Amino acid sequence: MPQSTFRNHVLKNLTPEDFARLRPSMHRVELAVKARLEIAYQPIKQVYFPETGIASVVAAEGGKAK
Repeated sequence: MPQSTFRNHVLKNLTPEDFARLRPSMHRVELAVKARLEIAYQPIKQVYFPETGIASVVAAEGGKAK
């Protein structure tokens, strides 16, 4: 899929060279409502570039989510 067809502004504004580096590892996924994208204190294994919807960060006092 060409870079120009993505709706995510980060992906659309990458240089063609940087986009070409990411492209082999990219694939589209649909996430369920309230899907957890990362777990505190765990290595990040995937990066998401949302094209629609809303994602939020929840932080608890003291830095530990409950």
